[in-house]
Amino acid sequence: MNAALLQDAPDEKLIALFVEGNSRAFEVLVSRHQVRLYNFIRYRTGDPELAKDLLQEVFLRVVRRASTFGGRARFKTWLYTIARNLCTDQGRKAKHRRIEVLDPAMNGGEQRP
Repeated sequence: MNAALLQDAPDEKLIALFVEGNSRAFEVLVSRHQVRLYNFIRYRTGDPELAKDLLQEVFLRVVRRASTFGGRARFKTWLYTIARNLCTDQGRKAKHRRIEVLDPAMNGGEQRP
């Protein structure tokens, strides 16, 4: 399939072509979705650098799991579900990393309200 036809192809066709070995189809998917997906992730995380990392992880998961996309949902729904789940997982990890020190001596002698 030539480049012009790929640009006009629906996402579901592009992911099918990618599964068949057409790497250009994946490039079109990335270019089509990366800006909005980044903004979605950045909004959910509040951290631009973390959003970049998670965006890469989303597309990595798409590559790894492309063959599991069965078309039961739209590709965009599948893509954003992956992103949402990664953001949720990241939030859980961050929550567990926060350690509240109860001993004032460990906080430099200051008590927190």
